[in-house]
Amino acid sequence: MAMAHTDPHQPAEGQSPRVIGRQAGSGFNISRWSIDHPYVIIAFYLAMIVLAVISIGFTMPRRFMPYVQSPMIGVVTMMPGLSSEEMETYISKPIEERLVNVPDVRYIRSVSQEGFSIVSLEFPYGTDMDKALVNVQSLLNVIQADLPITGANLKPSWVLKIDPLNLPVLSLALTGDSRWDMKSLRELADNQVTNRIKASSPLVYTVQAFGGYRRQMQVIVNRKKLAAFGLSILQVRNAIDGQNVAKPAGTLTAGSNEVTIRTDTLARSADILANYPVAAVNGRIVYVKDVARVEDTYYEPRSGYHHYYRDVSGHHIGNPHVDHAIEVSVLQSPEASSPVVIRAVMDEVQRLERDYPGIHFSVAYDNSQFVGILMRNMFEELGLAILLTGVAVLLFLGNWRGTLISMTAIPVSLAMALLAIIPMGMTLNSSTLIGLLLSIGRLVDDSIIDVHAVERHLRMGKTPRDAAID
Repeated sequence: MAMAHTDPHQPAEGQSPRVIGRQAGSGFNISRWSIDHPYVIIAFYLAMIVLAVISIGFTMPRRFMPYVQSPMIGVVTMMPGLSSEEMETYISKPIEERLVNVPDVRYIRSVSQEGFSIVSLEFPYGTDMDKALVNVQSLLNVIQADLPITGANLKPSWVLKIDPLNLPVLSLALTGDSRWDMKSLRELADNQVTNRIKASSPLVYTVQAFGGYRRQMQVIVNRKKLAAFGLSILQVRNAIDGQNVAKPAGTLTAGSNEVTIRTDTLARSADILANYPVAAVNGRIVYVKDVARVEDTYYEPRSGYHHYYRDVSGHHIGNPHVDHAIEVSVLQSPEASSPVVIRAVMDEVQRLERDYPGIHFSVAYDNSQFVGILMRNMFEELGLAILLTGVAVLLFLGNWRGTLISMTAIPVSLAMALLAIIPMGMTLNSSTLIGLLLSIGRLVDDSIIDVHAVERHLRMGKTPRDAAID
């Protein structure tokens, strides 16, 4: 008699297939663990969203555009009086020949103008520019020996980073009332405003003042008076150079007391400069005021800044040909957030206006406004994208519960993505926001596939738990 062997897992004839769940010991399953610990998952999702909101509002830097460090360094040399051909021959060419020994440099070029030379070095992207800057500065000490000796005309070369992407985030127009002329405003901007704004925040990279009217002491010599005393203009120049000093003059000791002596005859005013002695002629001391006229004025204007703007109604305020101003530009550090830097600078500007009555700062350009518009547009577009995506998913699935499940993946995934880019040193800018918006489509696509797979397993007769796990 033949015996039939039956498989206990096979359904009997006439019965529907019975689904057997996976064994508990088949290995770790993230889906099974998440379903068994729902409160942990909910707390994790809420924590991600809360941390992302805190990061966006307080810690993550905001910029209008992403920052990419420029791999360029420049060596600037100034020698008034030399032509462009002479600057190339005596300055640019010797510097270029020496700088080829800088490690990792891939390209060197120079621009020579009348009395001015700049030699640019380009490195591969990703180079440590701080280290490259030190290497160029070290080699520049050797280069100075190759340059011609021209006395006071030659100004020492200096090295700087060429960064065309690090543009000013704030431009201020400095003006004053009748108590302030343009010369005193420029002097205030150079000596006080730039230093105080630079110290207002560690995220301020540099502050620059622009505009004419830089203070200058002018000595206008009378040739006839010089000839009458038998003096030359070189004697006047040497007298001014010798008297315009501030240096220690030794010490006086008397018993147990000791006094430090200093010589301070700097030309802080036109009267001080006019009373410098030039020479003794026929028993009489000839002063600068005897042979020249001294004026406390400013350099010949070769640059200018005019603040020209409109009020809310669109009417012009000010005349660009009359309203002269001094520009104060603020550049931020690459890792800084524009709204944070500008807020700190504007607080210091208010204190400056209180400390120096009569001056006024007008905002000519404010990058934080563009960043604010970008953030508002981002949240509006993000909310609209989520809403439209939810409508499309609802039409596709025909199930509001599945649509709600799919939509929860969008804010949680975006929050986790924001938290992930913070350790990378990335900022919240137009490029990162566009990337986040584009990722919504991929997120919804994966969610629809997952929900559809769960529904397919439910139609196979599985329990909701097993359908979600499988």
